[in-house]
Amino acid sequence: MIISFLVGNGFDIASGVRTSYSSFYDWYCKQPHENLHIYTFKKEIQNDIDNGGENWADFEMGLGKYTAKFSAETVDDFIECYEDAQRGIIEYLEKETKGRYDAISESESEKLREGVAKFYQELSPAGFDKIDSIFKAKENEDCTIHIMSFNYTRLIDKCAEVLAASPLKAWAYGNSSKLRRLKVNQTVIHIHGTSDEFPILGVNDSSQIVNQDLLSVPYFAEMLIKPQGVAAVERLWHVQAENIIASSQIICIFGMSLGDSDSRWWQLIMDWLRDNYNTHLIIFWHTDIELNRISAFRYAREVDKVKAKFTKYSDYEENVIKSIKERIHVVFNPKHFLQVEFERPLIGAVSG
Repeated sequence: MIISFLVGNGFDIASGVRTSYSSFYDWYCKQPHENLHIYTFKKEIQNDIDNGGENWADFEMGLGKYTAKFSAETVDDFIECYEDAQRGIIEYLEKETKGRYDAISESESEKLREGVAKFYQELSPAGFDKIDSIFKAKENEDCTIHIMSFNYTRLIDKCAEVLAASPLKAWAYGNSSKLRRLKVNQTVIHIHGTSDEFPILGVNDSSQIVNQDLLSVPYFAEMLIKPQGVAAVERLWHVQAENIIASSQIICIFGMSLGDSDSRWWQLIMDWLRDNYNTHLIIFWHTDIELNRISAFRYAREVDKVKAKFTKYSDYEENVIKSIKERIHVVFNPKHFLQVEFERPLIGAVSG
C-alpha cells in the first residue's frame, strides 16, 4: 500500500524556520536596489500584502497579475523584476536554513518517527476508524510512504533520511498486540525544484497570466508557468509525483494553503478521489480560530470551509462532491504529525 505526504511551507514554519512569505517580503523589500522597475515591483508587493496577500500562492498569483503592466516591448523589465525576486528568495532561504541541515537530535528524531508512524491518530474517532479499516484490510501488505515537497528548502529531506533509516513501528488496531511496520522512501520529490536546483516560481497555467500577449515572447511561458518550467529543464518531478499519487490509497497534505497557483495538483487529487472510492485524503490545517470541544457549530463550519476550499477545484456534480467530502478528513493544528524542531544556528541566520 502506498501513502503520500504532500508537504508545503507550513512544515518549515512549524519546524522553527522563518520561511513564511511575510518573513521573506519583510526582508526582501528592505534590500537596497537602484533599479526603478524593481523599486516599483516591491511597492506592488507591499500593496498586495495590504490587500490581503499572505502566502506564497498569493505572491505567485500576483506575478501573473503584474504582467498587465508590461508589453512585449517592455517584457525585459518584468523579467528583471522576476529574476530579482527569484534571486532574493534563494538568498533568503539559504541564509535562513544555514546550519539547520545538521543532524536532528535523538529526541527530535524519535518524536518525528512516532508522529509519522501514527500519522492518523489526531483524526476524529470516525475518521480514525475509516483509516484504520484500510490498514486492517491490508494487514498483509507492505506499506510505503512517499514524500513530495512544494518547498525550495531541503529540510524535509533530512527528516526523510531519519524516517527511512529503519521501518517505523506502530501498534495496530488500538490496543492490539499486532505490530505494524511502515517504510519511508528516502527520496523526496521536490515538485518545483529547490534553492540549488531550478527553483520554479510562477502560476499554474496560462489562464492565470493577465497579459496573454506576453505568452508569445520566447520562453516567457517556461519562466512563469510552473509545469512548463519543469518540462523546460527536463526534470521528471511532475511525472514521478503524478505516478505516486495515482497509486496511493491515502494522501496527507500538510502545511499548504491550497492556493490557485498549484491548482493542477488539487484537481489531480480530486480526480483520484472521484475515481477510487476506497481512497482517503487527510488535510492537516493551521488555523488561528479557537476551536474548543463545546461549539459543534464552530467546528463543523471550519471543517466544511477547508473541504470547500479543496473541492472548489472541480466542476463535479453535487452528489459526487458529497461523496468525496466524506473521504476528506481535516485535522486542525496537529500536535504530533511531522513535528520536529530544527535548532537555529547561532550565526549565519537572517536577523530581524
